[in-house]
Amino acid sequence: METLEIPFSKKDFIIKLIKEDIRNNILVSSLENTGLVAYPFFADLCSVVMQLIGFSEKDRDDGLYQIYESLIEKSNGTNINEFPEIAAKLSEEIYIELLAEKKYREKIK
Repeated sequence: METLEIPFSKKDFIIKLIKEDIRNNILVSSLENTGLVAYPFFADLCSVVMQLIGFSEKDRDDGLYQIYESLIEKSNGTNINEFPEIAAKLSEEIYIELLAEKKYREKIK
């Protein structure tokens, strides 16, 4: 099996996934605001992001998912023209917040 080479750092890859999750959240939220049932179209990038950051399966509990979702939901109501700027800032914030949560959980073990 051939190994896939990613042309950027792990951090950049994680931030890119978070940005895509933000994009998906904006899209799904917009669809729901028009009255459509869009929940089935949510991407589940959260679990991939958490795994790449290094959270064990045991650590990926409801509390961690709630932290992630509350941060992603900050993008709700974003004007599509503002997306690049907001997504860049928010994805970095989420990445830093998840790293801090990982360190905190490791410290209290």
